[in-house]
Amino acid sequence: MKLKSTNCPGQSLVEMLIVLFVISVGLYAAVTMIFFNVNLQEQDADQTVAMNLAREALELVQNQRDSNWLSSSQFDAGMLDQPGDCTAVPAWDGTSVPNPFFDFTPNTIDQSRIYKSTKSASLGMLTNIVSTSTSDFYRLLTFSPICQDANDATKKAAADGLCACPPTGLPAYTKEVGLRARVDMRWYRKSRPLNLTIFSDFYDWR
Repeated sequence: MKLKSTNCPGQSLVEMLIVLFVISVGLYAAVTMIFFNVNLQEQDADQTVAMNLAREALELVQNQRDSNWLSSSQFDAGMLDQPGDCTAVPAWDGTSVPNPFFDFTPNTIDQSRIYKSTKSASLGMLTNIVSTSTSDFYRLLTFSPICQDANDATKKAAADGLCACPPTGLPAYTKEVGLRARVDMRWYRKSRPLNLTIFSDFYDWR
């Protein structure tokens, strides 16, 4: 009987290296995607916190305007009645300062850090009131009057960057009819500064 010999070629070292290379490339791509998604989720979480803090500041502005109405005060009292100073932070932690007001000490975003409240009744609440526990967020409010042409009620403009009417280049806009509140937010992600700005206009409808 004659036996036929069949040669079964094995896997060469080069082929093994190619397989390992393909597998490592696939694993690298998968790990990179995982870390990218985690980083993206952290950025989204920070963006949500920053937006909510900015909206909170605008809600406090509206609360101040409405409270002024109820007390028959000037609608912008506590906001645009500080001569030459229209940058502020909300001074409120929900407990020790029950009635929100605005602290006009800070003049730049770097001076307006947000802290985590250490009060037992509002532990963890984010506030501009100085505390022993800091956060990576900064929040600064800038107030600007909304001015109206005294001779034409349809013409209005915000005096951005100014604390009083009229806006630059519009000398006839002398009547203050509202205020613009701009909130600048800054926070840090891996030592990289990120920024967000929103604003809202509040009118004296009385």
